[in-house]
Amino acid sequence: MTDSGISFIPKIIKTKRETTYGEFNGGMAAVFEYVRGQHLEQCSIEQLFGRLSKIYKLKTDEISLKAENFGADTIDTFHILKNSDGLPREFLQFIDKKAFIISGYEERLRYFSAKCREDKYVFHITHGDAGGNCILNDGDIYIVDWDSVMLAPIERDAWVYMNDKRQLDIIYSVLAENHVDYIPCQNLLCYYCYYFFFYYLDEYLKMILCTENSEHIKETARNMSEYLEDSWIYRRLDIADKIR
Repeated sequence: MTDSGISFIPKIIKTKRETTYGEFNGGMAAVFEYVRGQHLEQCSIEQLFGRLSKIYKLKTDEISLKAENFGADTIDTFHILKNSDGLPREFLQFIDKKAFIISGYEERLRYFSAKCREDKYVFHITHGDAGGNCILNDGDIYIVDWDSVMLAPIERDAWVYMNDKRQLDIIYSVLAENHVDYIPCQNLLCYYCYYFFFYYLDEYLKMILCTENSEHIKETARNMSEYLEDSWIYRRLDIADKIR
């Protein structure tokens, strides 16, 4: 992306061997330039999708990136993690209380997974969580944390706005102004809504399983209970539940 003239994402700092990553602690690590500024919890849609539109217009023919397959792997991961040794009993009890709701979302994800696999879509380079990873720098924004970058439909970045038609209209307008062909697809918006419901739930479970710090476990359990009880994602899920 940076080689294509995109200036609002951090550049990779190459190793002495001129590679973009190196071995570190038994894994692979990449180092990016430091971006000064203020982390934005919310970024204006116009500014965000004005930036993303430049990335959506990049050619993807020769890019070696993971591509969307409209799977339901987050459900499988959820069941594996839920049945892992090490989860506190009270934690499992809370999940069991929400079992009916969770199973309903599981059914819906599998339904839209199958629906989306029936059609052909235009894929672009997508971020996956762009709205929560913006840094304000001298009145401009940088989009950071591209660790979940994927070739996918634009809905992968747009689904978080699906509960507000006005916001979706703004995205449509901004992309049109930047010559990106895009008409929101309800099936795709729903797929990503249910997919990411399980994705975020899986992240909470992973955080608990990877630590032995009791305070960290309590904090994560509290955050997960708030997430399952009443969080921002339910306003999107309520919209998705009405779509057949």
